[in-house]
Amino acid sequence: MAMRQVQVFKWIQERDGDGKLKNVRAQDGMATFHQFGAAYEEFENGAGNYAIAIIERDDGSVQQVNADMIQFTAPPAGGAHIGAEWERVSEKDASFSRLRVPTGWLVREILECAHIGNDKNEYITTGYDWRVALAFVPDPDGVWLAAQGGAA
Repeated sequence: MAMRQVQVFKWIQERDGDGKLKNVRAQDGMATFHQFGAAYEEFENGAGNYAIAIIERDDGSVQQVNADMIQFTAPPAGGAHIGAEWERVSEKDASFSRLRVPTGWLVREILECAHIGNDKNEYITTGYDWRVALAFVPDPDGVWLAAQGGAA
């Protein structure tokens, strides 16, 4: 499969007309896209997941950048498509969905999590958050099709 070229971006700080600093998205050269992946950052209340792109620079160095910091310079060869929105994998489980991306699928599961208890061990709800799992499933030919009513 042919690798695709991407324009890479980075955030820089510039001063606006009032002299205040603002973040601006700026071009950061070209690279060869290899695949999407997932990364996480630990916080006090748990991990936060986010999508990354694995790219190769002209000097041979490999980097991971946030997925929203690349732009493909040409459509994929062979009619492969990129999904416009997340689609359910199973009609029975709305928390499990996929998104077609070059060379495969991003698959996610989103679960609502209730925080139970407090410092006095009382059984009360102290808050809610969302737990997100994200994985990349290689499928360069786009052959993964969900069976009716369940995951393939």
